[in-house]
Amino acid sequence: MLVFLAVIDSGSFTAAAEKLDIPKANVSRKVSKLEDSFDVTLLERSTRSQRLTEVGYQYVDHCRKIQQEIDIANFSISEMKNEFGGQLRIGTSISIANEILRPSLSQFLMYYPDIDVDLRLLNQRIDLIEGGYDLLIHVGKLDDSRLVAKSLGCAKRYIYASPSYLKHNAPLKDLDDLTEHNILLMSHLAHRNQVDFYKQNSNKTKLTLIIKPKLLVDEFSIIKLAEIDSLGIAILPSYMCKEEAKEGSHVRVLNDWKMSDIGIYALFLKHRNKLPKLNAFLEHASKIFKEVLEQ
Repeated sequence: MLVFLAVIDSGSFTAAAEKLDIPKANVSRKVSKLEDSFDVTLLERSTRSQRLTEVGYQYVDHCRKIQQEIDIANFSISEMKNEFGGQLRIGTSISIANEILRPSLSQFLMYYPDIDVDLRLLNQRIDLIEGGYDLLIHVGKLDDSRLVAKSLGCAKRYIYASPSYLKHNAPLKDLDDLTEHNILLMSHLAHRNQVDFYKQNSNKTKLTLIIKPKLLVDEFSIIKLAEIDSLGIAILPSYMCKEEAKEGSHVRVLNDWKMSDIGIYALFLKHRNKLPKLNAFLEHASKIFKEVLEQ
């Protein structure tokens, strides 16, 4: 069963064999034997690809839960001995990984030499259980009763442009002027091309603009680069813009306005908070996010 789960998580029989340190033929034989015991096909495979069947999807979900219980059982011993070890699988966005986690990740791994981190960069909503993750760092709170959502802080979102763009385009005096400019925007923010802005010191004074974005993309780092390249005006989290603002490669504009602040959360299964490796990373992440977001 756990060999079958390793094949799914690794993406192939070859990768699973390397992960488990057993011959590929043994992996294939064990999966075939498992299917024969149920008289069903769990995984359709060819020489180039593999795909879970409907019953395979149901079965792998139960396999993950069993694997998680095994992890808890194993780490309960480590907890008693006050040891921290094993692999920690984390999912987050590219921008959060680059701007917040990357500078301190080496520090965490050196402090906990027996913990291995598998960091996956994601730009779409993903199921924590189906993906086999210990932890997801997510912008916005997910409504999922299975998960604990630990707040890591709030990101502030302001309006930025490069000096070159401002020099060669119409002046920005009022928020309404944005409708006459190239706007660079995250895909999920442009609902029917409507974007809500709020007064700097109030989330109650709201103005909704109809905007036709010049660039829609699902990754903040691309928007940031396009804005610095003078393609247009961008709405970005302030934590991504501090260094460039100091260097003068871009500036904040329309300072009286912003988008609403948005929470960043660490998401994990309720029973996983007993794992020392998870608690160690949560403590580390809480400190780092507080330092970055409150600067």
